[in-house]
Amino acid sequence: MSAYVVDKETIDQLIAGALRARLFGIDEANEKGQMLWRENVTSVSFRYNLPTRDATELAQYEGDVEAYTYEACDPTGETIDAAIDCLDYQSCEHDGWEASAAHALLKSIRIAFPAKPRIMRRA
Repeated sequence: MSAYVVDKETIDQLIAGALRARLFGIDEANEKGQMLWRENVTSVSFRYNLPTRDATELAQYEGDVEAYTYEACDPTGETIDAAIDCLDYQSCEHDGWEASAAHALLKSIRIAFPAKPRIMRRA
C-alpha cells in the first residue's frame, strides 16, 4: 500500500465538516487541522522512513503542518465523506493511528457525515 500526505484543501474540508457538526469552535480550527495533518505526516514518515531516507522532505511536510491555518470553505456532505475516507486511508500506516486524537476526531466527523451507500457494479 502506498501512502501520501494529503493536501491542505482536504484538511480544510474536514475542519469545515467538524465545524458544521459543532464538534468544536472556530477558535480551535487551526489546532485541530494541524493535529489531523500531523497524524497523516507521521504515517507517511513511518511508511517511507523519511527521517533517514529524506529528512528534507519530512521537514517540508512538518513546516506545512505548523503553518496550517484553516480557510473557510463549504464542502458538500459527499466531499466531506471522501475527505474522511482519504485521510483515514493515508494515515493508518503507523501503529498509533487508531489510538490517536486525530482518529477519534475523524470518527466523530464520520458520525455527523455518514458514508453514502456505495453501489457495486458488476463487470
